[in-house]
Amino acid sequence: MAAEASGTGGPSRHRIALCSLLPDTGHLTPLLLMGRALMARGDHVKAFFPDEAQPLATRYGVAMEGLGPVLPGDRGRVIARYAKASQWSREAYWGVWFARRYMIPAKVNGIARLPALLEAVAAFSPRVLLADGHQFEPEYRHLAAVLELPLILHESAGTNFRWQRTPFWFDRRAFGALHARDLLLALEYSVDKRLRPRRLDRRRAMQAAVEHARAGYRSKASPPAVISISTGIAAIELERLSPPVLPVPVVRHFGMLEPLATAPAPIPVLEWLDAGTPRSTLYMASGTMVRMPPSELRRMATAALDRNLRVLLTGPAQHLGRRSRFPRHCLRIEPWVAQSAVLAHPAITAFLTHAGAISIQEALWNGVPVICRPCLWDQHYNTWVAERLGFGVGLPVSGMRRPPIAYALGAIETLRRGALALQQRVRAERGEPEVLALIDQLLTTTAGGLERRVASG
Repeated sequence: MAAEASGTGGPSRHRIALCSLLPDTGHLTPLLLMGRALMARGDHVKAFFPDEAQPLATRYGVAMEGLGPVLPGDRGRVIARYAKASQWSREAYWGVWFARRYMIPAKVNGIARLPALLEAVAAFSPRVLLADGHQFEPEYRHLAAVLELPLILHESAGTNFRWQRTPFWFDRRAFGALHARDLLLALEYSVDKRLRPRRLDRRRAMQAAVEHARAGYRSKASPPAVISISTGIAAIELERLSPPVLPVPVVRHFGMLEPLATAPAPIPVLEWLDAGTPRSTLYMASGTMVRMPPSELRRMATAALDRNLRVLLTGPAQHLGRRSRFPRHCLRIEPWVAQSAVLAHPAITAFLTHAGAISIQEALWNGVPVICRPCLWDQHYNTWVAERLGFGVGLPVSGMRRPPIAYALGAIETLRRGALALQQRVRAERGEPEVLALIDQLLTTTAGGLERRVASG
């Protein structure tokens, strides 16, 4: 049988399918990084993602077949509203509201794409499925069972966040939040039943569609093998922060994946960074789906400039208001940059971030200390981890004020020592060799079953 072309143009060893029905960047980036590692050794890799993921797959140089759109049209407004809610009100009501307006519609749309995913992956004829383990695990198990293929589920956070639901539910206010949620949901149900019956029927129909589809999966055979993995700093957490961080026996923790460095930042940005001295620039990422308040960004930029630091900001220019108040040669605003390339530049002294998993890992890979302003999801946990491991500092979620900003900027040199120490370790214990070895192990152990299926076919 003639060798097929791989993603890099060399001889192909195996076909590997990357699968996800959720096109969020934080969930797809690890899959694409693992796909690039497989392509580098000659495997033929193809991604099967919703249409919204096409720009990201193109950036990583991985061939992708679109499955159609899945996200709600008003997702930006929904996520922004959810992010602005307080922790208490989020648990009391807004979490349920977010699930109804974003997660359940996305889940229904994703399940509707499963037949297209099954058909496309079957036509590709892969040897292994590599999928994101968030939200759609039953669908990927069903896909692997139908195609009789081994399945690797990647837990995207890169930390132990999913299994360490901490501070809120141990807070005495939690009981009040639970009681308030019950009352609010009962009131909303009564209002919808009387005044908005169609809206209530739509919600019931979506939930019933999910339950009906997943009830059908359970009657199918199991995949040949299912293994859950995590790539990132989870293993370091277990070593240095246990307790309170506890081990999760069902997940294999691998090292960090090397961030994408082949896509350069825009040349003018690199030239602007080159004009500065080493460790002279604060990189501020205002966020993509959820952005930091402009007032907080202005306070941070002003404080950094007062300390003779230059500022590189990604996001809308209007976030800093009138730019005339800032010296032009000390401030640069870009709508987007290749973040890993910027963090690798010697001019960067620290990184202001929401503390998303990918941003934390890219900063640690490049030995850059982080100033975290968390907003939602795993960002609070990632901030706690960065502080405890000694390479980051968190700012109050109630808003950036001058005292905590001054403390964060004053701690950069101390935090850099922690970041550089961890950088040596994460680079020495990279996750790619472990992932490739696991895939080879699966290919070896399932080869007999594959040969029997080919012979019987």
